Amino acid sequence: MFEVDAASRKLGIELIELSPGHARMSMVVTEDMVNGYAITHGGYVFLLADTTFAMACNS
Repeated sequence: MFEVDAASRKLGIELIELSPGHARMSMVVTEDMVNGYAITHGGYVFLLADTTFAMACNS
């Protein structure tokens, strides 16, 4: 599933651990991903959470 998720892979999300009902992923935040307060934009945080949730649910 993750191999064909172009959006997540393009943003550098990496699969760290996968087992039945469990997933752990990571993403390096770049300057292009921060908001006006210099913190990670919520859309990127949600994308990482959504991708990780999908991996866990489909494992």
